[in-house]
Amino acid sequence: MRFFKAVLIYLFVGSIIGVVSASSSNGNNYIWPVLMYGLISGYLIFIYFRGTRRLIFGSLLVLFLIQLISIETESFSYLFTIGLSFFNNFKMDGFSVRSTVLGLSHSDFSPVQVGEPEIIGVNLLAFVFLLLIIVNRKK
Repeated sequence: MRFFKAVLIYLFVGSIIGVVSASSSNGNNYIWPVLMYGLISGYLIFIYFRGTRRLIFGSLLVLFLIQLISIETESFSYLFTIGLSFFNNFKMDGFSVRSTVLGLSHSDFSPVQVGEPEIIGVNLLAFVFLLLIIVNRKK
């Protein structure tokens, strides 16, 4: 249970950083990320103090699953991370791999510009945390 509580604290700090970075962004589409990070922060506080082991496990599972995939196309874009992230990206128009270290909490829902490469990415740190949570479930 200590491991789960430590991960909850890590995600809480990451979501607070997400609120700060999203609200200080220069773009005009910052309301949704601030709202998402704020709701996640409140939920994390609730499950830290009131959550059962099963609820905490399920919540952590969902929170890392929503961070696992990144998609950037001309019509749709989804990138949402809480805390640290390291993406291994694959271009859709040919085999080309590039890695992106985004640092702390980041969100981007704006489509790529015409002519920019369309990308699908996998957050390797979220994948590692997901595996650690599943392994520590039995303990």
